[in-house]
Amino acid sequence: MKKVGIIGGMGPESTIPYYHDIVYGVQKAVGQDMFPSLSIESVDVYKVLKLCENQDYQLLIEYLSGAIQNLCNCGCDFIVMAANTPHIVFDELQEKINVKMISIVEATAEKAEQIEMRKLGLIGTMTTMKADYYRTPFENRGISIVTPCVSDMEYISEKISSELERGIIKESTRAQIYGIIEKIGREQGVDGIILGCTELPLIIEEATCPLKCLDTMKIHIEAIVNMIVEK
Repeated sequence: MKKVGIIGGMGPESTIPYYHDIVYGVQKAVGQDMFPSLSIESVDVYKVLKLCENQDYQLLIEYLSGAIQNLCNCGCDFIVMAANTPHIVFDELQEKINVKMISIVEATAEKAEQIEMRKLGLIGTMTTMKADYYRTPFENRGISIVTPCVSDMEYISEKISSELERGIIKESTRAQIYGIIEKIGREQGVDGIILGCTELPLIIEEATCPLKCLDTMKIHIEAIVNMIVEK
């Protein structure tokens, strides 16, 4: 059984369900009373977001590389980042280390292909919605990605930073985000919506969301559990 190293804290609110769902997911997968060994290295989400906002990607690589090295020193067999935004430097980080990393973006693109989606809306931080690192894996599979208008992107990104990263859930914010999702579906004819931030499931419920959701955190965790128990 493999040991996973998790770069968490991006933010803390989503790192908690990562831990919970991984350990219980592995227990369910193996069918016995046990929990897997894992390590979590918590980093500062606001530092990560600021570096992305300023496009200081080399500093971001150096910052996250330190966290990865700490996890490697703990004997982790593979590494994951419990967030979408820092995947903008995923390829550069993978090149610097000898252990495998599992990408939340690739896992989500693979899932979208499996369920035969061809056009998806994407919401998340401004970095995630604007950068090519998210679009490319989907487009390589023949899946097109669309995003909200600029003002709606700014609204979602600001609410992620000021509310969701702090564990603040407001019904007014939920209603506004649902309205944005509904507008994407109405105006752009998408098959579903990618929750491209691991804090978004805190406020967007699959049962009430106007569109079919691709919950990137849930998809990522499933891939992590499979890797842990893989023989």
